[in-house]
Amino acid sequence: MKVLYITLDRSLGDPHPDVAVHTKARETYMASFFDRYDILILTPKHPELVEVFRLKKMTIRASCSQSFAHMVGDGVRIGQEIFRTSPFDLVTTQDPLLTGLTGYLLKKRLAVPLHMQIHGDYLDHPGWLRESSLNPWYNRLGKAVLKKADAVTTVHEDIAQKIRSKLKTASMSVSSLSHGLGINTAHFFKRVDPHHLYPWKNTDAHPVVFFAGRMTSQKNLIELVRAVPLVLKNFPKTLFVLAGTGDLKQRLQYLARKLDVDHQIIFPGKIPEADMPTAYQSADIFVLPSLYEGHARALMEASVCGLPVVTTPVSGARDIVIDRRNGRIASTPAAKDLADAMLEVIENLSDYQDRARTMVSSHAEQYDYLKQIAQLAKLIKNTQSCYVPKQYAATAIP
Repeated sequence: MKVLYITLDRSLGDPHPDVAVHTKARETYMASFFDRYDILILTPKHPELVEVFRLKKMTIRASCSQSFAHMVGDGVRIGQEIFRTSPFDLVTTQDPLLTGLTGYLLKKRLAVPLHMQIHGDYLDHPGWLRESSLNPWYNRLGKAVLKKADAVTTVHEDIAQKIRSKLKTASMSVSSLSHGLGINTAHFFKRVDPHHLYPWKNTDAHPVVFFAGRMTSQKNLIELVRAVPLVLKNFPKTLFVLAGTGDLKQRLQYLARKLDVDHQIIFPGKIPEADMPTAYQSADIFVLPSLYEGHARALMEASVCGLPVVTTPVSGARDIVIDRRNGRIASTPAAKDLADAMLEVIENLSDYQDRARTMVSSHAEQYDYLKQIAQLAKLIKNTQSCYVPKQYAATAIP
């Protein structure tokens, strides 16, 4: 089978060997399940991108569009060019939004099955709808385009159930992966030399509470910073390390100064992928205060590194965190509830750490991306059996 995968992940088009190492490894492994697996990246022009990037059994093409508005049209044009030179049997897309619309237009023009992936619990989610003035429009687009797929795979069963109930997709196959896309557990499972840990581990601060991710409204970091004074009131030596970049970073730094807790918060920026095991093992607790997630990789990574976790009741959290065993799931994403959850773990830190460490081996086995990619590849292949060529022939997107 020959497959075309449409994505927005620009890092796949960067030929530098140190960029997106694990993401490229995951896609290369995915390609091993097919006769051909080509990737089309919808992206504006960028200096680090090359338009055509070839790997074994796989060609990565970037649209390098003049603007964001041109990406779908360019994607359809390039998809048709790929089909003329090397016909593919099926299209799979990263989401039901811009990549999904591109996939649907290719399905309609080329009469090929369409498989869509959903990596987050965002459709109809109030938090996501408020993030951007465009998101309500994307929400309508996503639900309309989703109905045109022949099969859908989500990263968690909770999301799959919402799609089945809200969209009433009785004629469509909606499935879920057991543990999202998984992670490279071998990378995170290794123990780091204590002499090579990050410097915050060697200070008088204790415990070290660590976050790593995009600094966007989805991650709810404003409430996390507001929770810091509540934690410091009881444990004044606690150090918070908030790693990552994003639109909210300056606002978070300003809020930390305003609350007079900037001396207990470090903003180290984005940590290189290769150094993430060291970063996790330089901390005592991992916190993910998100408003919504799909099946958060960061929770899997932290658990495989043996850290107790404090998170919110997002999709997939209860698969990783057994409340009051290897971490706490705050009752709400509000600062007070986040602080209460962190305080309980800090007060009983050694017990939480011991229990988290006993679960490392089982988590490493469960979250191995090789198993999850094999499962996703099988579901993509099954899309052909769901495809009815004439079903959508005369149907337009509402």
